Amino acid sequence: MENAPEPAADGPESPRGAPYRPGSPPALAAMAFLDLESTRGGELVAIGAVRGVEAEGVFSRGGRFDLRDALSELDAFVAGAAAVVGHNLLGHDLPLLRNRAPDLRLLTIPAIDTLLLSPLAFPEVPYHRLIKDRRLRRRSLNDPVADARSARSVLADEIEALTRLSRADPELLRSTRVA
Repeated sequence: MENAPEPAADGPESPRGAPYRPGSPPALAAMAFLDLESTRGGELVAIGAVRGVEAEGVFSRGGRFDLRDALSELDAFVAGAAAVVGHNLLGHDLPLLRNRAPDLRLLTIPAIDTLLLSPLAFPEVPYHRLIKDRRLRRRSLNDPVADARSARSVLADEIEALTRLSRADPELLRSTRVA
């Protein structure tokens, strides 16, 4: 695990192709962004998480690692975050964690799933998978740290789009509740 802040110089691209804008919106700095990679059978093979924006903390496990230790260290890394964010977090990542370590404190932190927000923020987009380098990113054994960073960019874009929608029609989003 890397605990030293790592500059987010150019950073990953947002799903709309523009470079990620560090510090916008400020709430992102208080969140932890998470991605887990697993086999079809549900074996956890890689973990990636990032915290912060301009000065970024990174958690990464891959290859051969002790799952119990890695999940305990991930739990400590995420502790104190205002929310845990990921793309398909509620459908994939959190169920995997709940099945393997139901006592993790990170399971009690509010969760934001960018996959669920994406159709609300971008109804004109026909797909809502993570995008990297302006190409659709299919779910396979990827780099979970890169995917966590991509989820951060997606959330920034979603916040911006939903803010615009809310300003244009304040009643539109009032009836929408997010899990």
